Amino acid sequence: FPANSQKTLEYAELIHGSGAHLLTLINDILDLAKIEAGGWTLSETDVDLRAAIVNTCAMIRSRTDTAGCKLVVDADADIPFICCDERALKQILLNLLTNAIKFTPRDGRVTVFAHRADNGGVSFGVADTGVGIAADDQQRVFQNFGQGRHDVVTADKGTGLGLPIVKGLVDAHGGSVELRSRVGEGTTVTVRLPPERVRAERDIRAAS
Repeated sequence: FPANSQKTLEYAELIHGSGAHLLTLINDILDLAKIEAGGWTLSETDVDLRAAIVNTCAMIRSRTDTAGCKLVVDADADIPFICCDERALKQILLNLLTNAIKFTPRDGRVTVFAHRADNGGVSFGVADTGVGIAADDQQRVFQNFGQGRHDVVTADKGTGLGLPIVKGLVDAHGGSVELRSRVGEGTTVTVRLPPERVRAERDIRAAS
C-alpha cells in the first residue's frame, strides 16, 4: 500500500477494534442488567453437557490458535445430561474460556473439564496455566467491572463483566462458582450444579 493508504488502513482497523470492544461492552452490560433485574428467564431443556463443551471449544478454537495456547477437553465419558438454559450454559463456558485464553501466555494450556460430583451433581469449568490472580483480587473479579491486577499484563483488558455474568447465570441455576488461583501458576474456575439439575437417562427417554 502507498503510505497514505497504509495509514488509512491502520486507522480503519483501530476504529473497527474500538467499535467491536464497545459493542461487547454494551452487550455485557445488557446481559448483566437482565440478570440483576431478574429479567433473564431461564429456558430449561435437557442439555448434553459434554456436547456443549465440545461445541463451545470449536467456536473458540481460532482464538486459542491465534494466542498460541493449547486447548484441552477433560470431560467424563459418562457425564450426565443436565436440566439448564442451554444459551446460558454456553455463555458461561464462552466467558470462562475467553478469560482463560486472554491471560494464558503462548505455549500455555487451557483445559475445559466436567466431572460427576460426589453429591450427585456435576462440576465443570476451565483451568489455565496463565498469569494467575493475586489473593487480594480474587473476590473482586466477581464484582461488576472488577478486573484483577493481572490485567496489567495484557493489552486486551475486556469489559470486566465476564465473571460477574458467569456468577449471575450460575446463581440463577441454583449453583455456585469457585475460583482458585496463584500468581504465576494459573487459575481454575469451577461451576457446581446441584443434583436436581442432573437428568437420568431414563428421564430423558421418557420426555422424548
